[in-house]
Amino acid sequence: MTRPSVKHDGFLVPNAALVDHPRMAEPDQIDFNTVAQARWGVVEGCLVTVSGSQAQCTLGGLALVNGELVTVSPGQTANLGTGGSQDRFDLITVDGAGTLKVASGLPAVDPIFPDTLATETVLAAVFIPTGVSNLSSNVIDKRKFIVRSLLTKIGEGEPLIRNINGTGDHFLVTGVGKMTWGSDTVLQKSGAFKLKVTRHLEVEGDVAAGGHVQARSLTATDNVIGANIMIGSELPATAIDGSIFQHVGGRLYIRKSGTWKELATIENAVPVGTIIQNVIPPSAMPAGWIPVNGTAQFSVTQYPALFEVPGLATYVSGTGDNRMMKLPDATGRVLMTSFNQPKALSTGGVTNNQVTLLTGNLPKHKHGVGVNPSTAVQASLYLGVGLGGGHGHVVELSGGHIHDVIVEHHIHYGFDMNMASVKGVGAFSGGRYKLDALFNDRNHPVTVDLFPFTMPPTGGRVTVTSTGSTHRHDIREVADHNHPITGNIPAHDHVVTENDVGAGTPFDITPAFLTIYTYIRV
Repeated sequence: MTRPSVKHDGFLVPNAALVDHPRMAEPDQIDFNTVAQARWGVVEGCLVTVSGSQAQCTLGGLALVNGELVTVSPGQTANLGTGGSQDRFDLITVDGAGTLKVASGLPAVDPIFPDTLATETVLAAVFIPTGVSNLSSNVIDKRKFIVRSLLTKIGEGEPLIRNINGTGDHFLVTGVGKMTWGSDTVLQKSGAFKLKVTRHLEVEGDVAAGGHVQARSLTATDNVIGANIMIGSELPATAIDGSIFQHVGGRLYIRKSGTWKELATIENAVPVGTIIQNVIPPSAMPAGWIPVNGTAQFSVTQYPALFEVPGLATYVSGTGDNRMMKLPDATGRVLMTSFNQPKALSTGGVTNNQVTLLTGNLPKHKHGVGVNPSTAVQASLYLGVGLGGGHGHVVELSGGHIHDVIVEHHIHYGFDMNMASVKGVGAFSGGRYKLDALFNDRNHPVTVDLFPFTMPPTGGRVTVTSTGSTHRHDIREVADHNHPITGNIPAHDHVVTENDVGAGTPFDITPAFLTIYTYIRV
């Protein structure tokens, strides 16, 4: 709205005497424009008062702002400030959200109202003279009340339009614009900028949405395609993370960290009840997995598929929809495969990893025992020596002794001439009175001196002295042998005393390990 450039002194309306300043009763072009426009005005309430320099909506109500009906809450305030070097007019308005605002005018000798936005409705004008701070008496009510015949004031749940077909409402529109067909199909505003359809929305043409589309059930007779839902024969080169791409060959991909990742599309690729181990903590684990940590019970309504696993039936209590399940705690346990247990996830072993050995756990063994002779029972030993066969004995003597030698009378034959008829001893020339063994007598190993005469033969004893007579006699046989000795020890006992050892302290059997989390598919 453009104001004329020609200044005017204005004119006074009849009620000019009821205001403090005559110029406060001066009509303005804004007034005439507002009166002529049916899209701006007040339905009820919206009274503005001023205390000091602060304007307040003391009475809430309904206002029409550019054709939209808005609710104005009571108690809202707006600061006007104080007068400057010249007088001015400020307007108190309300916008399409029902918020109280101030449109400040320009100071002038002959001030005028400021232009307002098309999205605001004027409720009051405040005259602000030069240097004045208390403006409580300078409020000018500028509300234009909409003619009642232009609006229908009904309750939110009251029927605005009603078409009764037989025994029920075939079509019904209430005070909030909720439309119902046949008591089953509904179209209504469910929130700010939200339109709700119950139960199905069927569109023959395109549906264009600039925001979020949310539906409990969405059926398309053709492909559902969007910025993050795509289909084709080649993976798109660019897409935002979280996008889904369906290949015409039947594979499904999802975009993660700027790369397409293929998803498992085989039915039951990860069936309910599958156990996995992972380093992701429970707080960050993706949906569909719960930790096997023996926490509080959960109901069949939370994880219904898990209640259908036969191997987990023993962990279920209750019946019907009241069934509850509590899984065992896998903390500190290793997973072991067994097809002979009565139920899955059976527990066993020691929970504290501490073991105390008992006598029955020791390997079979013996103790080497040394016998103390002073404490052993005395016993007699009987030995016998058996026949050993041929053998020899060595007999040694340590001193001299005498052997008696008997010498018989005999005759020496001389000259070695085999003269049996000649007896006697003769001397050979040059023998020097010797019986030479070679020439005379081979019966003596030594020579015998001869006397000039010959003594008659006599008998007698030959004595052997002990000097140099130390000797031994060996009695030997060919066969070497042993002498076996057998004995018999009668039955008896030995007293053995042992001291107790060992404290029986439990020991840890925990192997070297890495900690990890265990989850089950639900």
